[in-house]
Amino acid sequence: RTFTIDTTRPLITYEATGLNGIVNNTYWGSDTNFRVNVSYTETNFANVTFNLLNSSSANINGTKFNASSERALNFTSLADGVYRLNVTLVDTANNTNSSEQRTFTIDTTRSLISYEATGLNGVVNNTYWGSDSTFRVNVSYTETNFGNVTFNLLNSSTANINGTKSNSSSNRALNFTSLADGVYRLNLTVLDLANNSNTSEQRTFTIDTTRPLITYEATG
Repeated sequence: RTFTIDTTRPLITYEATGLNGIVNNTYWGSDTNFRVNVSYTETNFANVTFNLLNSSSANINGTKFNASSERALNFTSLADGVYRLNVTLVDTANNTNSSEQRTFTIDTTRSLISYEATGLNGVVNNTYWGSDSTFRVNVSYTETNFGNVTFNLLNSSTANINGTKSNSSSNRALNFTSLADGVYRLNLTVLDLANNSNTSEQRTFTIDTTRPLITYEATG
C-alpha cells in the first residue's frame, strides 16, 4: 500500500496580465468586468476557490474549481463600490493556504460639477467685467474618489492660456488676475481615481476696463 505525507502548504501568487493585473487599492472605471489571474505551486492539488467580498466583508462570490488548470476568473457586472479579493487553495492532504487579500474599487460615476455664486464673483454666462480685471471662479463638485481638478481659461481664439491643475479636493476656487481686455471662456474638469472625467459647462465673460470716449460735435 502507498500513502503520501504532505505537510507543505500550497504557494499562491497573483499574476499581472496587462490591464487586468490586480494591484492592491486600485480603482476601476469604465469596465465593471474585473479579472484575476493567479499561479500556484501544489503537487497534490485538490481545489481552488476565488472569493469576492463586498465592503461589509460578506462573501458575495465564492467560486470553487476542482481542476488545477483553473487559474483565472472574471467577476462581471459589478456595481460601484469597494471589494476585497482572495484565493484559497486546498491540497489532497487538506493543507490550505490563502493568498493575500487585495482591495479594489469599482467607480463608473462621473463627478458632478456646478458653479457657485459668491456675491460679485458669481460666474454668470455672458457677463462683462470692468474696473477689476481679477476674475474669481468658485465651484462645487461631488466626487468620492477625487483625483484632480483643472481650471481652464481660454481666450477669444479658444487657446488655453491658463490650465491650473490641483490634486487637492479642497481647491474649489481660483483667481485669474491681470487679465487684458477681451473675451474669455472658462470651464473646469474633474478627474477621479478610476479615470472618470467630467467637464463643466463653458461660460463666457468679457473683460472691458476701457472708458468710453466722448467728444462734442460741431453743429452750425
